[in-house]
Amino acid sequence: MIPVTLGGVTNLFDQTDSAAAPRRYAQVALEQGIDVGPVGLTYVVPPELADLAPGERVRVPLGRGNKPAPGYVLRLTGQAEVPADLLTRVKPILGRDAQALRLTDDLMRLAQWMAGYYCAPLGMVLATMLPAAVKKGAGTIEQTWVRLAGDPPAATDGCEPPVKLSKLQRKAYDLALHLARSGEPWIEVHALAEHAQARSVAPIRELVKKGLLSARKQSTVRAEWDKPLREVELPPPEALKLTEAQRVAVERLLGSLSNGFSAHLLHGVTGSGKTEVYLRVIEALLAREPSAGAIVLVPEIALTPQSAGRFYSRFDSVAVLHSGLTAAQRHDQWR
Repeated sequence: MIPVTLGGVTNLFDQTDSAAAPRRYAQVALEQGIDVGPVGLTYVVPPELADLAPGERVRVPLGRGNKPAPGYVLRLTGQAEVPADLLTRVKPILGRDAQALRLTDDLMRLAQWMAGYYCAPLGMVLATMLPAAVKKGAGTIEQTWVRLAGDPPAATDGCEPPVKLSKLQRKAYDLALHLARSGEPWIEVHALAEHAQARSVAPIRELVKKGLLSARKQSTVRAEWDKPLREVELPPPEALKLTEAQRVAVERLLGSLSNGFSAHLLHGVTGSGKTEVYLRVIEALLAREPSAGAIVLVPEIALTPQSAGRFYSRFDSVAVLHSGLTAAQRHDQWR
């Protein structure tokens, strides 16, 4: 099949080839203020993006100059919503977003409701779902993770490697073997080198070359914190016992959880224990619905460390967002 050049874009999806795979199309909402309704613009899905899914951020050619523009996949279809005589002019998606960003289904539904309610272009609404720090990948670094190659031998079979190893290589190999048997096989190369008391990752690289370890690249976000939020002085355990007023408030709030949306006013002076009521209600909600979540608004940024410390002490997954964060910190917490 000969590529066909249309408007500066090479079209590799000429439908005249009956042996080619069926064409797939994507409706994409652009971040720019182009109001094309709720369906977005139509693009061809190239074969290398066959696993593309709704909500993913992609780059697409826009206009006569085919300038790359960011947008979000609304839906995928086997039939383009364009006249038949224009099918050959539909341009292919250029690629995924460099950060591999994807909005969840509930955020996509929320954005579509917002676009309709506020009469705003859908793509611009979707763009507000992602902070600039996330789009730019602030603080993103690429790490190498390794694990034992293949299945670990049983403990009763011994653990003698098939090739000769140096003392440091053998120590790193034994650590990787231990991790594999413990069910958490992957470890970052520098962490493995440190545990093996190696001055560099050279022994780890040699194990990879010898086929004893498997390696993979993984992107992560690194943010520097002056003081980790978890390192906050917490109230003593005896202070967590509910007063009668708190107990009544918790019971009344829990009684309304299954009734859908409702508003409540919890009145109390500073230090009267309102936060503990919130904590108890959230704990009960998560016990009922483990996949649920909660948003807590703190009235003053100066109270953030104190409040966050209490939530960190009670829950495994907590993110804190406020205007005082650096770009890398904001990206880290969003992730």
